[in-house]
Amino acid sequence: DIVLLSNDLGSIDRDRRGGESPDDLNLVDTYAAENGWALRDAVELLIGVHNGMVVRYRAELASALAANPTPAAEASRYGTKAYLAGSDGWDPEAVR
Repeated sequence: DIVLLSNDLGSIDRDRRGGESPDDLNLVDTYAAENGWALRDAVELLIGVHNGMVVRYRAELASALAANPTPAAEASRYGTKAYLAGSDGWDPEAVR
């Protein structure tokens, strides 16, 4: 969910009419339309949702690693962290 939301927040302009990918469904536009909100309001709300998800993920991961500090758990943490960092780095430059 974190990666999907991050992707949609990062690709708002590309996914709108006149953008590079106007046929892509974007959660931010959909949320704004469904709630009758301005796009900026939907963006601000969804950034807050995203940030809250990241905080909860990090806390849950730290707790799980403290309870079970195995090489497999550490590898999972490293892989997920790398995936999220890669997504953040890839998304702004990606052509769809």
